[in-house]
Amino acid sequence: MRARTTLVGCLAWLGAVALSVPAEAANQIQLRLAKHEEGPYLARSPLINVSDSPKSAYFRLKNKTNHTQDVLAADDSFGSLANYEIRWYRGNQEITDEMQGIGSAFRLRPDRPKLLRARIKAPVADPGGFCLNADFLVAPGEHELSGGFYINDQGACG
Repeated sequence: MRARTTLVGCLAWLGAVALSVPAEAANQIQLRLAKHEEGPYLARSPLINVSDSPKSAYFRLKNKTNHTQDVLAADDSFGSLANYEIRWYRGNQEITDEMQGIGSAFRLRPDRPKLLRARIKAPVADPGGFCLNADFLVAPGEHELSGGFYINDQGACG
């Protein structure tokens, strides 16, 4: 997976040092999904219908450990992508090129959630469905999380 292959470079770029952390600590990253910034945030994949107006999808990561973790996020969407325009944001900063390239690196502090937003637009009529999916590689421990939204098709994510 492209996110995994770039983890070493990402950690060097961040200047992070991989520490020995118990395996259960790596499992304490919580990923929740929502159709609206204010929520509700769910553990399951929501369906978003995109037609005339753009819609947003929100990915919230929360570090439940007592130490900062490094995260590499990457767009791993699949399906009828050619019929959509997808823009990724962390806060107000557009990170589309990073998300669709080698990944977007950031630090996740304890009990301080990070919010990523994908803005989906369908410039054509009847665009079909796809799975808007993001992968998150967390270090230390190389723990991987993934979350996705069904876009216009409840079966798009498999």
